Amino acid sequence: MKKIPYIVGLIIAVQALCPPFELDIYFLNSPLWFTWTFILCGFLSFFFIFTKANIWLKILIPYLFVNTFLSAMPHLSMTSFFGVTACAYFYLLCKKIEDWGVVLKMVWCVLIIQLFLLILFGLGRESLLNFGRAKGCFGSVGNLMQLKSLIMLCFAFIISVGKPDFMKKYFKGILILTGIGLALYAFKSWHYFSYARGEVWLQSFALTYKHPFAGYGLGTFQHLFPALGKGHFIAEGVWMHPHNFWIRILFETGAVGLAAIFGYMISLFSKCRDLSLYAAGLVCLTLFVHFPESQSSTVPMLVLFCASIEKEKHV
Repeated sequence: MKKIPYIVGLIIAVQALCPPFELDIYFLNSPLWFTWTFILCGFLSFFFIFTKANIWLKILIPYLFVNTFLSAMPHLSMTSFFGVTACAYFYLLCKKIEDWGVVLKMVWCVLIIQLFLLILFGLGRESLLNFGRAKGCFGSVGNLMQLKSLIMLCFAFIISVGKPDFMKKYFKGILILTGIGLALYAFKSWHYFSYARGEVWLQSFALTYKHPFAGYGLGTFQHLFPALGKGHFIAEGVWMHPHNFWIRILFETGAVGLAAIFGYMISLFSKCRDLSLYAAGLVCLTLFVHFPESQSSTVPMLVLFCASIEKEKHV
């Protein structure tokens, strides 16, 4: 049990600091390997019901397995489900942590390194650290939006688990400043939102209306929306993600999947108080405007945060 925090922390660090790359799972191209791998994931999804997980997750994980057979693109959804299985059992591993101090220190290190790399980028001194990319990276990740999401998740975990004294002391002031910042951001971004992102959200709702209960299937938004979506937002380029976790879940898993996610979030955040509630708000914000559930650098941090909220003992 003492080794679990180190294992979890290293997984978080490796994923959060890993530069962007393309991953091809060649063995899945074999029909035989694909079949047996998927059957194993199916078995694990139903075995998940008998674990000490949140009841809403016990509903969600098996549903997502069944949902792959209802998908408009079954092979793609089945492949996406492999990641869901990995996240589900990583979540169980995180829930076994008793000493959050080790993981907290590793998350602090991740945050410090990312900020250091960002400073190097701003000073034009990152030439030796471009990770093989012609245009370099923001921190160690691919783009600024992805980095912002990672930083917000790191802060949320640190605030919730570490409970910094300065946050406790100036909590009301921080809430006021956060509200002002959000208002200014909303005012500044309203034109772009109404022209592009808002239209994408509305079009996503319109398309989901054709498959309201089960959706189009896991992982299908990036392939189906560019082909089916119509509107002036196409002038912004190809939309591979609605930039909204909730809308993507509705599009891909339908009302059933969204209801299970909402149930889990409500049960999770009902346990939050003060700083933890503020941290949960940061997570909800990045889920609302970014896509941390689709980025390899942020998914483990998102799972870790959810598991930490469920634990009663914090640092």
